[in-house]
Amino acid sequence: MSDQPDFRGNQKLIVLRDLARSENGKLNETMLISTLDIFGYAFDSTMIRDLLKEIEAAGAVRTTIAGGVIMVAEITREGENHLEYRGTPIAGIPRPSRR
Repeated sequence: MSDQPDFRGNQKLIVLRDLARSENGKLNETMLISTLDIFGYAFDSTMIRDLLKEIEAAGAVRTTIAGGVIMVAEITREGENHLEYRGTPIAGIPRPSRR
């Protein structure tokens, strides 16, 4: 096991947690960029879209392009289960601490 921090995994977890806390399980890329900024991660539109595509490939979110302009992510049941320690963990995304 590496002693290096898993920044990419942490970024994915931050996104999933933010989506889970939202009223309808959906947030757009601008909102998610703001959340990642709070945690010290500087993202632009291309970077957040790439991150969301990685999380989507893992089955934790679905993405759409609203109005042909902005990406919107929605947490899936698999993403919710991952955060709540149900089912099989999603590779590449750490689970939240159990505090």
